[in-house]
Amino acid sequence: MAVSGGADSVSLLLLLHDLREELQLQLSVAHFDHQLRESSADDAKWVEALCNQLAVPCVIGRPDQDSESMQQGGIEESARKRRYHFFQQVAERHKINWVAIAHTADDQAETVLHHIARGTGLKGLQGIPETRELTESVTLIRPLLQVNRSELIAELASRQQAFLQDESNTDFSFTRNRIRHDVLPYLKESLNPQIDQALRRLAKQAQEAQSAIDELARNLLDQSLTNSESLRDGLAFVRLSIPEMKKQPVAVVSAMFLKLWTEKKWPRKQMSHFHWSQLTEMATTKSPQGLALPGGIQATCRRDVLEIRLRSD
Repeated sequence: MAVSGGADSVSLLLLLHDLREELQLQLSVAHFDHQLRESSADDAKWVEALCNQLAVPCVIGRPDQDSESMQQGGIEESARKRRYHFFQQVAERHKINWVAIAHTADDQAETVLHHIARGTGLKGLQGIPETRELTESVTLIRPLLQVNRSELIAELASRQQAFLQDESNTDFSFTRNRIRHDVLPYLKESLNPQIDQALRRLAKQAQEAQSAIDELARNLLDQSLTNSESLRDGLAFVRLSIPEMKKQPVAVVSAMFLKLWTEKKWPRKQMSHFHWSQLTEMATTKSPQGLALPGGIQATCRRDVLEIRLRSD
């Protein structure tokens, strides 16, 4: 499991340690020292000492010469990429199948609000998933996602268990901190004292809606393909039945294209909401007749067939 030394992760460590015999758990701890603060090395030593006290193996990671992809984005995003890459490496090296992260109900509310503020669709409204595959053999789990942070801190106090306070958590240059310490308290006071519960309900409803759309999209992809072998044999193009796609709501057609891009391993990074909307409109109205998309993808209407091809040039 991942342990930063904060209240959330220390609570999860103690909980899993208490349950280790009942659940037949073999615990290992991974701590990533981002080296962004002078005190970060002391934090790593503190986590290591706590693990020694509990007789739990502890692996400490630190940044190396990361790939260019790890360095893209802001400080928060780069740090997150490095951290999760480290957790995945530790899990694979030690043949661990589950990585537990101590995200709480508070994190869920903050994440949903953050997504709303910067602009999101249904997927973003889902917030933090309870489970996510890191690799085919490693799954990330969040056992505390339904638990409030205040409950964890109260439990630590009852056990007289210390935890670390990361001073960067009060740095308002980070968006999440402004949401946690400024925006959410303001919304609670001025609009809705139960705003955090409302945001979590919204995430749950979005997850249920997205699950239904994904199932319909999977079925639509199967029904629309006129050359079904193209998903399996590595062909650089697919042909889709326009009449089949016109039967479905726009949200389902759009989700189907996302699945198609994923299965074909076509580049999605530069595909914006505008591009997906154009493609969906083309699939349901036959207009425009042709569309050049990022990543060398060309979509063309040929009577009742939409052909999407990865250009070789």
